[in-house]
Amino acid sequence: MSVVRDALQRLVAIYRPLKAPPAAAAGARVSAARKADAPPKGIRWLLPTAPQVQMRWQKESPAGPRGLDLKAWEVARRLHERQRWLVILATGAVLTMTVWFGMQLFTPRSLPREVRGVWRTDAPRYETRRFELRKGLVVLLEGDSAGAKVTTHTVSRVWSGAVAGGTRYDVQYEGEGRTIQFSFVHLAGPPEQIRFANQPNLVWTRMPGVSLLPGY
Repeated sequence: MSVVRDALQRLVAIYRPLKAPPAAAAGARVSAARKADAPPKGIRWLLPTAPQVQMRWQKESPAGPRGLDLKAWEVARRLHERQRWLVILATGAVLTMTVWFGMQLFTPRSLPREVRGVWRTDAPRYETRRFELRKGLVVLLEGDSAGAKVTTHTVSRVWSGAVAGGTRYDVQYEGEGRTIQFSFVHLAGPPEQIRFANQPNLVWTRMPGVSLLPGY
């Protein structure tokens, strides 16, 4: 038995160095590969080297971005400011024109039926005077039947508002090369009357069936 045991121990001693652990074998293979890829010691100076990166920092000028001249920066800034103001002014002009055209479009230009007709007064000073209110006209007559003078004016604006006992009208028309304001209060009555705003005690009454511009 001792002879058999000695033989087995010798076989184990011979086999153990030939079988290395897996980890040790892998490490040995990696080390061998690195040695194979490594350049020879004598020619290491021939291999290319990575360039060195140099970073330079420069303080930016307070006048403008880096690389832009101070004068050019100032010109660009002024140009931008001028363009901004031009846009603001153009917008204001467009809004103003829109409001003006809206007022022109929606402001009444005709007199209502309630006040249309020929009006006269019994006051001796104005007994030869008449005036006629039409839809878009103010017709004035001055003088007797032989030498009467009739002038016609086109109404450009009419404003109206309620007052005590009636309605006030402010009529704007063109006459004698200028704009004239004609204001009066219409009292529905009875009796129906018109009183001028600047002559409230002067009473004008309607003349039914009469026109200062026959056939017009």
